[in-house]
Amino acid sequence: MTEACVVVAPEALVAGAADAFERQVQQIFRGAYRHLVVDLSRVPAIDGAGLRALAKARTAGERVGGSVRLAAAAPTVASRLQTALPTAFELYGSVRAARVAAWPWRTIRIAAAGTAL
Repeated sequence: MTEACVVVAPEALVAGAADAFERQVQQIFRGAYRHLVVDLSRVPAIDGAGLRALAKARTAGERVGGSVRLAAAAPTVASRLQTALPTAFELYGSVRAARVAAWPWRTIRIAAAGTAL
């Protein structure tokens, strides 16, 4: 499936909530989804456990040939992500932008080129 699953992160990605979030992400990747968009709009804070959960989510996505994209992070959360995991994630301003980025653009371009011929 190429559609991205959107997950709204808990109010804070810290300790216990981060563990529950990590389990949820693992279940998603075990299912039919390969691409995940994490909506961080409700997350006012993130600690080491939250950063670890996101890093593990990225690894899980890569294992199944998928991706994890982060969207709508508050400035403080975005700053923490860019400091702690500067190259691990692309941050998107909205869930919609992150979902569009998850589309298989290479495949779409090849199909469009084939149709044009």
